Amino acid sequence: MHIIWENLSAMLVVMGISLLMVTLNVRNQEMLTETTAYTLVKKQGLAFSEVLKRDLQGVVEIETRRERAGDSSFVFTARLGQDTTLRRIVYRRYRQPGMLSVHRVDAQGGRTEEQVPYYQVERFVDGKRSGGSAAALVDWEIQALNENQQPLEDSAALADCRMIYVRFEMGSPVTLSDTVDRLRWETTFVPPQRSRSDVL
Repeated sequence: MHIIWENLSAMLVVMGISLLMVTLNVRNQEMLTETTAYTLVKKQGLAFSEVLKRDLQGVVEIETRRERAGDSSFVFTARLGQDTTLRRIVYRRYRQPGMLSVHRVDAQGGRTEEQVPYYQVERFVDGKRSGGSAAALVDWEIQALNENQQPLEDSAALADCRMIYVRFEMGSPVTLSDTVDRLRWETTFVPPQRSRSDVL
């Protein structure tokens, strides 16, 4: 009888350890999946920020002071890189299918979950689609600023634009726990062609 109890005890210990190992393996796979998805979002965000940098550093003239309400676009004319040709560039935001669950912690430590939609910003050069962001944006803001870093009040003040502020957040499509689920990026560009006070 004593041998049966020892064998039974050994089987329970082995089953417990096996269950623990399976649980740890599943959790490690989830973490690997989340890390891979976040790394991909980070790479896409950095690539999009490089396109923004190239375009906005060459701004010569802007047509909108911030994203238009009607078609969600921001329009400007720029010189791209060493090319001296003026190009009309449009950034247009489109809603994408799916929602991201965003976890927030309030001042009292309470946790809430909010569903936010995904967007994609497409880039058009002289009317032709030419790249843009991944379809993983959850927040996007772009606006022209004056020399005091204040938003332009109205379209009549477009000539006063000296800087362009950009902020976006990209959400990871795979979030299985409370790990980092978003990539945030923001900057203010001071295009050389717009920083002079004698710009027309």
